[in-house]
Amino acid sequence: MRHETLQAVAFGKCYIGIAEIGADGVFISLNERYAEMLGYSRFEIEGRLSFQDITHPADVQVDVEQARQVREGEISAYPMTKRYWTKTEELLWAEIYVEGVFKGGLFSHYAVQCRPVMRVHLPRRETKIKHTGANPLRWLRDNWPIVASGTTAIGLIVAEVIRQIGRGAPNG
Repeated sequence: MRHETLQAVAFGKCYIGIAEIGADGVFISLNERYAEMLGYSRFEIEGRLSFQDITHPADVQVDVEQARQVREGEISAYPMTKRYWTKTEELLWAEIYVEGVFKGGLFSHYAVQCRPVMRVHLPRRETKIKHTGANPLRWLRDNWPIVASGTTAIGLIVAEVIRQIGRGAPNG
């Protein structure tokens, strides 16, 4: 009985988000903290949403590939910093740790721990870089929320600044 109580407390009232996710990526169960981080109720997520549904498109492929490696026993677990789209369309940066749960030698589900890192209000419709022809500093100012949300933010900044300087962009 003590073990069940400890497990219920650890799953239900913990600082980090904890979830069980099926092989198809659909949330089987999650604690209130995970649902709260994503801006949903547990009812809206469990059995209805997959991690792919709420993961930033630039992070989906890497996450899916590593999940496959866990499922097939190539690796036992993986850490990842990724971005989720919350229900309110905020971008949530989070650190996750995903581990495979096997029963009788067969894959059962993923056990996921999630810790929020940062939130950025950036609606999904505003994820395209604006090429305005403005000087590099204005370009950076206008696109900063989008660039900061990119997987290669520094690379994008450097490439665009070099492109703008090479074109002799006018001040303005």
